[in-house]
Formats: sequence, C-alpha cells, structure tokens
Amino acid sequence: CRPRPFDQEATDFVYVKHRVLQPESGAFNLISPCHEYKSFLTAATLDRTRLQAKFAREVLKFAIGCMNIRSNGTIHFGVADSKESTDYTHGEIIGIPVEEKDIYVDTLNYIERCVPTDSSHVHQCVRSPRFIEVMDQKGTEKSFVVEVDVVPSLSIVKNKVYAVRLPNFKESTNKVEFEKKQVLRRVGASTNPVLEEGLKHVCDIEKNPEKAIQLLEEAFQQFREDAFIAQTLARLHYTYKMFEQAEHWAETATKKQPNNSCLLDTKGQVYKKWFQ
Repeated sequence: CRPRPFDQEATDFVYVKHRVLQPESGAFNLISPCHEYKSFLTAATLDRTRLQAKFAREVLKFAIGCMNIRSNGTIHFGVADSKESTDYTHGEIIGIPVEEKDIYVDTLNYIERCVPTDSSHVHQCVRSPRFIEVMDQKGTEKSFVVEVDVVPSLSIVKNKVYAVRLPNFKESTNKVEFEKKQVLRRVGASTNPVLEEGLKHVCDIEKNPEKAIQLLEEAFQQFREDAFIAQTLARLHYTYKMFEQAEHWAETATKKQPNNSCLLDTKGQVYKKWFQ
C-alpha cells in the first residue's frame, strides 16, 4: 500500500492493518522522501518519561541524518521494521495505542537539549507528529501509525553540518541522559555516524592524514558498496590538495549512487579546482 502523501495533513487518510508498505528506503534525490519504520509496540506502553525519551531519540536520529544529506524523509511508528518485528512482514501496518497525543507532540521539546546550537533549524525542518488511524476489521481497540516528516529546506540547511546529543533513559540512574555529540547521515535505509567523526577516535586526521586515508582505503576494500567511504576519501584528498586522487574517489562515489545529491555536491566541489 502507499504511505500518506508527504508533508500533507491528509485528514481522511487511513491505513488498513496488516497491509504492507514498500520496504524502507534511502535518499534517491532531493524531493522523494526516504522512509524508516519502527514497530514501537513495546515503547508505546511505557510511561510518559521513557516513551518520550525513546520517541525523541528515534525522531532526532532520523531527522539529523536527513538534514545532513538534505533529503526529505518520513519516520513511521507502528510499522514493522526488519530488525525488531520478527512476527511481522517488513513494512506491515501494525498500529500502536495512543492514549495521549500530546505525549508525542511535546517530545519535540527535546530539540533544545539535543541540538542546542541549531535548535531553530531543527524546529523548522521537523514537522509535528501526525496520527493516522489504523482500520482493523477484527479489532475493537483504536490504534494509529504516528508519522513525523522531515523537510530540510535548502535555504535552512545549505552549507551546514548538524550534530546531535541523543537522549537515552538510563534505568540505573532513573533519568534521561544525553550521549556525546555526533554527526549523523542517512546511508541507504539506515542512519549512521559520519565516518570522519569515527576516524577521530582512531587517529588524528590533521596530524596524520596519510593514516586516515590508509584506514579508509582498507575500509573500502571491505565495504565496496559503501559510496560514502569513497566520498570521505575524496574529501580528505581534496583537503590536502591531492586533486587527482580526490577526483578518482569522487567519481567512484557517484558511480555507486549516481542520483545522490550529497555525493554529487562533493564531486562538484572537487571539480571546482579547475576553475580557480
């Protein structure tokens, strides 16, 4: 079945339980939204504090990942995902109980604590949760798919890189704590830390760029389908004025994903040197 039209209220739109949406997707271009599914069956039954921390974590992880590659996206709660929902088909409409909608809506107040320096940008790009009723002919309890659209307008996110401190409820301390700041981006159907940030834990890129390049090249040998490793190599070579190598890796990245605007931007930046 088809999802709700992107960034539209669609007040008469409903889902039918057990129908199946297309599999989760990555970013294809600047317009078509990527999609992520979360069953959220267990989390939906938690108390307000725990539920909000879990919901905020998933929404902001997805949102920052989309904003950093300038891709539209929708995250759906109440839809079976491939990792957690072993009893359901990937993309199957499940629905979750929603006792108080304001619990989900108020979760966006986490933005100030998770992205303090760029909170206004995140507020502008992340839409309020929408609650799509799930029709179930065999059931009597009302359930919903809760959806959050992310719309990273170019005028807002251009030339920006966003970092986030994801919330996590710690049972040992009985309170919400915030993880270390990290830069995220969508890679295929997943949201992953940016590779340059991970490299900083292995070697000092500025003092030893050769080591960083060596590690990336070794990683590319292991993960040949990952266009973003090639993109990172292009950026590093360009930064240290190794332009021929930068061009090679930029070409490699765009061959892997020829319609990815983030990769095309890197390729364009590399080729600008000919006009300087």
